[in-house]
Amino acid sequence: MDYQLSSVRGLITDICSVHDSYSRDFLGFSQSDMINLKKKDVNSVFTNESGNGNIHVLQSTFLKLIQEYQDSLGRLIVDLEYDYEYRHFDLRMRIKQKDSIINKLFHYKYDKQEQGGVPINKCLNDLLGFRIMIEDFDHTCEEVLSFHEEINSNTYKMFCYNASKGDYKATHLYFYGENKYFPWELQIWNPLNSEQNELSHKEHKSKRSYINWPHEYNNN
Repeated sequence: MDYQLSSVRGLITDICSVHDSYSRDFLGFSQSDMINLKKKDVNSVFTNESGNGNIHVLQSTFLKLIQEYQDSLGRLIVDLEYDYEYRHFDLRMRIKQKDSIINKLFHYKYDKQEQGGVPINKCLNDLLGFRIMIEDFDHTCEEVLSFHEEINSNTYKMFCYNASKGDYKATHLYFYGENKYFPWELQIWNPLNSEQNELSHKEHKSKRSYINWPHEYNNN
């Protein structure tokens, strides 16, 4: 277990480093203007173009920014060799799809108590996601949960917590960096909980009242 925890710390440090360098490059090469994702809330990327106060659409400039980011991530993960270097963790990577992003934005605007008054980087905190499996991992593991304090003291912003709830058992880490960086996510699972976690994900998605937003958005 000591070796595994040391390797987890290495992976976390690697993701921090790549996230920072990648985000800096994206800021420099993006054709769209980046915004402060901590100061701007979800409401700020919606606009009322119909004249009807009850109907809002996502700003085309923000959708363009998201598309640029997705395309750029696609090129990035081709070059990353984490799935080989950390194959002992069965590491998986995924880029959040456009429909899922639209889902989440509408969910935060209409289904959350804050009604869109949530920072964008809290809503879209997993445009690039990593998942690893660790045998016998304890989600109350203080060595992992406290590691973000060490990272944050070195001018990098990261947050880690025990995300276990009900049948879902996992530790989540979010890599924030500067306020103009889109955050990334790392999930740590215990293989013993893998099947139940997958079922919990599917059940959670099926209960979302905003699941048809992309279809309705594209049709309008």
